[in-house]
Amino acid sequence: MKLNMNNIIIDYNGTKLSIAQHNNDKEAVVEEIALINVVAELDGMPIYHYGSDLDSLISILTKIKKDLDEGKYN
Repeated sequence: MKLNMNNIIIDYNGTKLSIAQHNNDKEAVVEEIALINVVAELDGMPIYHYGSDLDSLISILTKIKKDLDEGKYN
């Protein structure tokens, strides 16, 4: 089974976000956004999961923006 790996890297105010959707021949198997240059004290790199639709992606990107703007990882 072939795994198609799609990643987009963006920068938001100095924080790099990796938006990933990896799928096999039938369905998405990974849908997540990682803050790749942030290390949370207890959990390592923060990872946010989203669903397969546009509303879910927009919602989680909005949450990430809010978290970053409020200094959650400072």
